[in-house]
Amino acid sequence: MDSRSLSIAHEIHALNHLMMRSFLLQTRSAGLDEIAASCSWVLSYLYDHRGQDIFQKDIEAEFSISRSTVTNILQRLEGRGLVRRQSVGSDARLKKLMLTSAGMEAHLSIVPVRRLLDQQITAGISPVELSACHTTLRKLRDNLTKHLELQENQT
Repeated sequence: MDSRSLSIAHEIHALNHLMMRSFLLQTRSAGLDEIAASCSWVLSYLYDHRGQDIFQKDIEAEFSISRSTVTNILQRLEGRGLVRRQSVGSDARLKKLMLTSAGMEAHLSIVPVRRLLDQQITAGISPVELSACHTTLRKLRDNLTKHLELQENQT
C-alpha cells in the first residue's frame, strides 16, 4: 500500500476531479451553458436564498473561496446575464447579488444534472454510510478551516 492510498486529501482531490469531469460531460450532453454549469453552485445558492440580501462575502463564506475567486465567478455570471448586482440604499459600496430570469432558468435546467450526479456518486451507499460521510466531511472542512484561520492570523 503506497502513501497515496492512505491520504484522505488525495482521495478527495481525485473525487473532485471525477465529479467535475462527469458533471461537465453531462451538462454538455444536455446542451447546457458550461459557464452556468461550472458556476451552478453559486446559482443554486442565490436561488435558494432569493428574497434575502446576499452579498459577495456570503458566497465566499458558504463555499470557502477567496474574494478574487468569487469576483471572477460573478463577473462570468454577470457577463452571461445570469446575475446582476444591485446597490444597497444604506451603503452604495455594498452590492447585493440577484439572479436574473435567465439565471433562474439556468439554475432550473442544471438541477436534474446535479441530481443525477448525486445519484451516481451515492449508488450502493446506505443512508447510514451517507450520513457518516456527511458528518466526516463536515469535520474535515471544519478542521482545515481552523488551521487556515490560524495560518492567516500568523501572517
